[in-house]
Amino acid sequence: MADLATEVASLNTNAAELLAKYDGAFTALGEAGDAIKAELEAIIATENIKSVVVSTTAITGNDIVVNSYSTDFTLNAIAYLDGIDIAYFEVDWGDGTSLQTVNATNSQAIASHVFADGSIGDVYTFKVTAVDTLGNKGSQTTKSVTVADNHAPTAPTVSAPTEISKLKTFDITVGGSTDADGDSITYNLSSSVFTFSKSSGIAENEVITVTAPDVATDTDYTFEATAVDSQGMQSTVTITTVTVLAITYGDIGVAGERGFGVGIAPTLPSGFSEMSGTTDVNSPNYGNYTDASGSVMVYIPKCYYKIDGNNIYYSSTPQTGYQLERAFIDGGVEHDGIFVDKYGCGNEAGVFVSKQGIDPVSTNSAHNPISAINGCTADTYEQIFNAVKSRGADYGVTPIFVFTMLARMSIAHQQASTGTTNCAWNDVEPYAPKGCNNDALADVDDTALTFTTSGYSNCALTGSGSVLAKTTHNGQDCGIADLNGNMYDIASCFTRNTADGFLILKESVSFKDIDLTNYSDNTIYDVIDISDVVSGADGWTYFGNGTNAVFDMSARTNIGIPLSTGHSTTGTSQFGNDGLYRNTADAMVPLVGGYWNYAAYAGVFCLHVYNVRSTSDTTVGGRASVIL
Repeated sequence: MADLATEVASLNTNAAELLAKYDGAFTALGEAGDAIKAELEAIIATENIKSVVVSTTAITGNDIVVNSYSTDFTLNAIAYLDGIDIAYFEVDWGDGTSLQTVNATNSQAIASHVFADGSIGDVYTFKVTAVDTLGNKGSQTTKSVTVADNHAPTAPTVSAPTEISKLKTFDITVGGSTDADGDSITYNLSSSVFTFSKSSGIAENEVITVTAPDVATDTDYTFEATAVDSQGMQSTVTITTVTVLAITYGDIGVAGERGFGVGIAPTLPSGFSEMSGTTDVNSPNYGNYTDASGSVMVYIPKCYYKIDGNNIYYSSTPQTGYQLERAFIDGGVEHDGIFVDKYGCGNEAGVFVSKQGIDPVSTNSAHNPISAINGCTADTYEQIFNAVKSRGADYGVTPIFVFTMLARMSIAHQQASTGTTNCAWNDVEPYAPKGCNNDALADVDDTALTFTTSGYSNCALTGSGSVLAKTTHNGQDCGIADLNGNMYDIASCFTRNTADGFLILKESVSFKDIDLTNYSDNTIYDVIDISDVVSGADGWTYFGNGTNAVFDMSARTNIGIPLSTGHSTTGTSQFGNDGLYRNTADAMVPLVGGYWNYAAYAGVFCLHVYNVRSTSDTTVGGRASVIL
């Protein structure tokens, strides 16, 4: 198309040269010569050929104007040549004022004009021509306006984010305009790139949902808002700029695809840093970050889930039939996401760290004791609430809500996966995350998956699976590892006492604030009745019961308790045949995942509600989380 522009310009020049050089010859030819001269003169005079590479101008704005008041009109045109933009617009206002040149940005401009004094009912017709950067002009466009005794509303105020990820939705409001004539006001929105849930007749501060376009690089885009009174008079335009980011923040991804189940954090807590590949969905470090201790943490963005029978679905945005994961409701507010330790924690200079290839801390003096962690005074389960604080005040023991969410994500991911490309553990039944659980440093179902000994019994080093992706919640290297076997994880936010029964943390309380002083304080919990599944020292049962639904979308699902008809003496392969060990102990501490000799009992759904806060065990450790 650039070549076309050159040819167009050349044709105009050549036409003028031919006419000057052969004028006499054309005259001698008589009528035939006159016809040729007429064609050449038309080319020179009108430049019709040039106009095909520039569109006519689209004019939007009021059809009525008020004397002595400035009126805005939005001008848009298209330059059809590759790499060429609209440079400016020529405006003849039709009221005797001089021709105005209005510079364009992204092929658009706002032209403002105060029309010369006229009588009520007078009509002005103005003309606009678009000109590209090569000087090519489009055909002239006209618009007529009528002088009226009405004043335009004042320009509106827009509330909108300054940046948003590509293809994401965001909410805006428009309002604040006033009208000197007392007319009622509504608002209009327009944009060539953003999509609005409603673009006209918008009420004062009505919430409008906007969808961002797809971009390859971070790009600034604008949209326009105007106030319109009941007589059709528009305000001047308010232009709002939003940066559309090429990186998609806060997206849980699509089940079955790369990166599902983790995401990119929109902001980072103090001391956190990206790793190489954190923002690359194809990287093993996608969605992975390090904190000040060097611990590796995985970011899980806020997401919504739906359960239909034993089918589980996830979405990054609210959808009909979906509900927000409980893991993102903390301290009485919804949060953007949560950072979760990638590995079970070990001891590095007295700090409870999440690093690959280290011996996991246990709650017993015989195996890498938790009492050696800064702030810990004994080798008991409850000391984990002190251990996580060795990394900072914002760290808490990972909630039961997170572990149950990760388990459900594994189901959703497997259901949507084909083969093992995006789900490494999808090759050996049960099709679920594997782990060190056969008491011989391998997986009981996939014995080719081996682990490196920590030196204590058949406990493995953290993250030491011979195929790391087979041990993560999403079957990819970027996921959270060691959720099946090796070491039990202590979970927070779920307990029991004799007086009240089973308890679940109130939504108004933050999990990071649970400590040894309030762990058994029933005022920070709500009572939850699960007596249809756990009513005493009932021992083992297993997740799955034929085709019966295992979970619903009630609060019990958030703590990993199945429906009364969703468990059995054998369980089902879909839920890994994972086990639930039941008891009604006072000051209960829930354990998840199983440990190195639990065989088929171990797994992402495995839950143990037997031991108490004062228990000590070589097979029990944990990991930390930080809410964003």
